[in-house]
Amino acid sequence: MPEPWDSWDSVIRQALTSEVAALQSTGFGAGTDWDFTSAVLRRTQRAPQGRRLTWRWAASLGAVVLVGLGLMHIGASRSDAGTSALAATLAQDVGSMLNETIPPTSVRVSETGTGTTLVNAVPGRWRTVLFRQQGGVWEPVSISTVVAGMSVTYQVGLGSTNSGVLLPSSAQVALEHRLAQLPYSPADSQQGALSRLPINLGAAVPLYATTPPNQAKLLVQLGRARILALTYPVKTATGQEAYVPVGWYWWTGAPPIMQGAPSPAGSPGA
Repeated sequence: MPEPWDSWDSVIRQALTSEVAALQSTGFGAGTDWDFTSAVLRRTQRAPQGRRLTWRWAASLGAVVLVGLGLMHIGASRSDAGTSALAATLAQDVGSMLNETIPPTSVRVSETGTGTTLVNAVPGRWRTVLFRQQGGVWEPVSISTVVAGMSVTYQVGLGSTNSGVLLPSSAQVALEHRLAQLPYSPADSQQGALSRLPINLGAAVPLYATTPPNQAKLLVQLGRARILALTYPVKTATGQEAYVPVGWYWWTGAPPIMQGAPSPAGSPGA
């Protein structure tokens, strides 16, 4: 009889596939290029009196441009505080999602074509987290990290009953192939796979009464939350089993950010 989380896997993967498709279809209209220099050069081909007017117009334009640049600089300076506040907010949300305390000074915010990226400036379990704003709330979209020297991106699925962080099928296959080709190491054990996930499960307690050990899906208790970690095994070239850090989702106790809401102030974790 299939376990209840088998159907949850399918639901999450389908939701993530839709999310990725929506992101890929997002486009931006082509902007209009304004070539002031060309306009000035075209005007200078007129009569001498027209030429004098042109230079006066060009000088006025230059003054306007300089003033505009000054205003842009002031605007950029004034936005520093807002950027710092956003970095602190996103760092708190990522901390609640990954069960980790993340100081705002260890991250930076980067604007992207599809949203805002929080970049980890120090060595850690994750490299970047992509956010997009929905209804005034910054929602996580994906988490990138490095596993066995390979860059991988986990897709984030939000929801009150099926929130999770999983590798897309193509990324999972690519990571399985890489781990199968590498010499076996302790990092390839199931505990090693858990430690390779972006989430910190160091304090998690396996619920072996519910899920036997060495299974692909391991249910663990982490504080008030229960998390189903996905660590699928793959055979290496030498016949040993290497566990792949496929992802996880919350069985119960998902943090508010995973339900499309900002995390409350306080320590990370559910």
